[in-house]
Amino acid sequence: MKNITHPPSLRDYEAFSHGDLSLVKNRLPHLIPHQVRDFTGSHYVRWISFILCILLLNGCMSVATTSAQAVYNRRNLQNTLDDNYISMRSERAIYLDTKAFEDTHVAVSAFNGTVLLTGQTPTTEQRQQIEAIVRKIADNPPEFYNQITISSPTSAITRTSDAWITTKIKTQFIAANEIDPSQIKVVTENGTVFLIGVVTHQMGDVAIDIARKTDGVQKVITVFQWIHISKT
Repeated sequence: MKNITHPPSLRDYEAFSHGDLSLVKNRLPHLIPHQVRDFTGSHYVRWISFILCILLLNGCMSVATTSAQAVYNRRNLQNTLDDNYISMRSERAIYLDTKAFEDTHVAVSAFNGTVLLTGQTPTTEQRQQIEAIVRKIADNPPEFYNQITISSPTSAITRTSDAWITTKIKTQFIAANEIDPSQIKVVTENGTVFLIGVVTHQMGDVAIDIARKTDGVQKVITVFQWIHISKT
């Protein structure tokens, strides 16, 4: 039986978001399981991301910022922590707390309060049950999209292709002057690309164009919150 440790707790996230790194640092040896090799790819990446965030924040805190910048950064950081908690806690509830969904493949993505479910379940009942679990964890977010399809899980080859598509799109976003890559989350499922973010119309149009022209993409679905800039 795999010895999987608990994900970062709400207390860890709250301490992290308020700048209290001592509590989280002290828990690092306990947060990472000795059997780290037993983690699936997605869980391993999430743990590494969490630790990197701690280290990066520690360095960023030494940089002087204006009051407006501090408030903006705090809001972005809190949103990121909330999003990561929703994704991590949901996947734990689906795949570690029960065996009812062992024959499914579902990913939970959260960005700025928007929650997206993608993947496959063999039955409609499983699809509905997973939605109920995630809605409860996310506290019924105003923007919730269930894009789970009723079918057998995709193959490892398909998932590898999806991951490569996501990487190619993200790389192009970083290179594009019109795009702030931190404001758009890219999710690829069975060749369909989902773009979630807070964008201007110009940024959104460029992002959609890049995604559509990326090799391997079959369809692009956007879940954007639009920023309207008025001229004064």
